[in-house]
Amino acid sequence: MNAEEIVAEMEKNQKEIEKEINDMSYTAFMEVSIGDVRRTGETDVLYKKPRKYKINIKKNSSTSLIIVTNGTVTWIYKPQENSVRILNRPSEDFVPLIVYTKVIKFMVNSSSKAEYKGTELMDNRKAHKIMLVLKKQRDKFSYWFWMDDKTGLLLKTQTYQDDEPVMTLEHRNLKINTGIQDSEFEFEIPEGVKVIRKYGQ
Repeated sequence: MNAEEIVAEMEKNQKEIEKEINDMSYTAFMEVSIGDVRRTGETDVLYKKPRKYKINIKKNSSTSLIIVTNGTVTWIYKPQENSVRILNRPSEDFVPLIVYTKVIKFMVNSSSKAEYKGTELMDNRKAHKIMLVLKKQRDKFSYWFWMDDKTGLLLKTQTYQDDEPVMTLEHRNLKINTGIQDSEFEFEIPEGVKVIRKYGQ
């Protein structure tokens, strides 16, 4: 099979599994290298249909930002500033993992080179590897994607420039339909925290 056929198959798998997904959780690990500077980040994600999610962004193992929405109200908590902002609407800061396959399909169709590189075991899941080089790009970038064989979900992506990795994103500990409680998507404001905007104002 070629890259286009694999991505089409993964999209089909994802559409089928998307109907069955009620909730999911995973941890996103990101590493960015710019010259000699290397930065890493970690984000714990809980997601539940239709629009509930909780994002815990960490730096050096400490929480730097928490975003929680129950589909109607959004809490944005910044521990270092000891503040929480409350919005009476869902947050737009979260891109569900189920969207990535559509983006990859678009990139495959827009690429000047798309190659299927076989399979690899990622976090105990069989993953298909796709390599892309986009059309009309000035810098020598290539993009690698590891897509879960059963769900079509993106497990890992890596960007290279001149054959050197500059960005890696992994979705680890992926769990689907574990019965995440609605209470996970309600944020209890810690005592003494400054509320920047209250719900209803």
